[in-house]
Amino acid sequence: MRDFLDAVIAGAWPPTANTDPDDAAWTAFEAVLEETGREISWPPGLIARPSPAAAPIWHRDRLRDPRLRQDGPANGVRAAYHARWLAHLLVPEEPGYRPPVSVVVPVYNRARSASQAVASCLAQSYGPVEIIVVDDGSTDDLGSVLSTYGDRIRIITQDNRGVGAARNAGIAAATGDYIHFLDSDDVLHPDCLTRKIAALAAVPDADLCFHRLIEIGPRGLRFSSMRQAPPDGGPACPTTNLMAAVARRMPFPPSAMMMARWQALAAPGFDEDIRLGEDHRYLFTLARRGVKACGLRDRLTLKRESRDSLSVDEARNVPSLRLARLRTLVDIFETPAEWRYLPAVLRPGSIATILWTLGFPAADRAHDSLCRRLLEAAATYGDGETRDGRSPLIVLHLLHIAAGGRRVSKRGRFREGTFNAVLVDALHQAIAGAAPLAESDLTYWRDARVSRSPENGALALVADERIALGSDEAPHLLTEAIRAWSVESGPRRWTIMCRLAPRYGLVRGIALTDRVAALTAPDRVLGRVLTGSAVARDATARFFRVPFRLARVAIRRIRSAWQRERTLRDAGFPPI
Repeated sequence: MRDFLDAVIAGAWPPTANTDPDDAAWTAFEAVLEETGREISWPPGLIARPSPAAAPIWHRDRLRDPRLRQDGPANGVRAAYHARWLAHLLVPEEPGYRPPVSVVVPVYNRARSASQAVASCLAQSYGPVEIIVVDDGSTDDLGSVLSTYGDRIRIITQDNRGVGAARNAGIAAATGDYIHFLDSDDVLHPDCLTRKIAALAAVPDADLCFHRLIEIGPRGLRFSSMRQAPPDGGPACPTTNLMAAVARRMPFPPSAMMMARWQALAAPGFDEDIRLGEDHRYLFTLARRGVKACGLRDRLTLKRESRDSLSVDEARNVPSLRLARLRTLVDIFETPAEWRYLPAVLRPGSIATILWTLGFPAADRAHDSLCRRLLEAAATYGDGETRDGRSPLIVLHLLHIAAGGRRVSKRGRFREGTFNAVLVDALHQAIAGAAPLAESDLTYWRDARVSRSPENGALALVADERIALGSDEAPHLLTEAIRAWSVESGPRRWTIMCRLAPRYGLVRGIALTDRVAALTAPDRVLGRVLTGSAVARDATARFFRVPFRLARVAIRRIRSAWQRERTLRDAGFPPI
């Protein structure tokens, strides 16, 4: 059996008839696994869902899976991955069976920081490690700086095509069982790879491992990242549901993740036409594939951002950010199985104003194609049919509230020529013809555990346990309310409804909301007074907010100066 594992590791896959062990050999091998198999300890700080089987049994079953024996580069890499883990678990003292890790470092005009990133990879306590530096068309002295490392690193040179294309080139050139991404500004902890390999050994069915970071921005230590919740196994944790975490926010950057290379080869690569937001898109594609993640509570990467970093200079990359967000929105909107994640994607601040102010027809072909796909999907959902047994009325309603609440208006009317104006009209027609809600729809959305925020409209009522929606009337009442309020004042009406319904009930709440909304309409005197007072209140708040913000910035800089070195020392990072 050792000869078979060595052949698979060397690339002999799929095996021929005379090299493939028979059932008797696999049965004898299972006995060896049970005799020599040792219980792998759970590393401290590891958060993950336990594997359904012990590590040796898990890798053996995957290696015998008939679907894995089909031709294909990803299948061959995956077979070698499982075979090497089996050999490593059987003979842990053999260094040749340790899973190799390829670290991919994309670089563009970062000679000094890239040298520090490479040095942190060479200082890892784990081996074997393959370091791949992808020079994305740098114009500085990167070549001469990296030449000092000799053959300890591999350098790939390409024209400047963006960080996504550089990472894809690194994935294609990698030979390790795992790929760890590292940006050129960042530094790895000396025990980073050791701890991650130990975590993946304890959770053999996990294909991705992430950890926390220490972030240093242009103004010093970023305390927002220090307050970021570590993995806890909760409903919003990537270790529980990666798709839910990705829909809510960017759970972790590429410099904090290591994943199996076969998954990287089987999954679509980074979007090369996106300069900012490509990492979120990549995690989104991995989540759609059902990749299981495990997380470490330790801070094992030092992430540094300069003033010209992509994540800092967002204004320069607005088209790319808009394209990434619009692409994710369309993908989820078109997939009924993923509708439950739409509220998180449409939450305030996620779909920014830059999306709704896009001109239509869009000058860029990629943006124009996505806009038309979204309009076509909305029109299709207005045919009165269900999708996967569910009415599309709720997703149309959510998108309508998001678009109506973030419109760019001129004297209360949509600005002509914007995608926002066209989308709202299309959604209004689709809502009128969409299939009505049923009790199963309310059950589905309540099980999705959506926030009770008024930005979720009717879903805020469904999620509120103080409102009894078990009656036969509830689906009909919500259907009629959604259709009647799918007008320009819809978002305001749903805000009022979410405040009244828990106290007065659904039926009376709808009636009271209609009265209040009619009384406070913009064309009434009271509506003008309330609108004017709201504008004055916001202006006053902005006026007094400036000095408080300056004071916070000063305090943050003082705290950052003395806490930075202590934080790095406590985390175990060497002086940078």
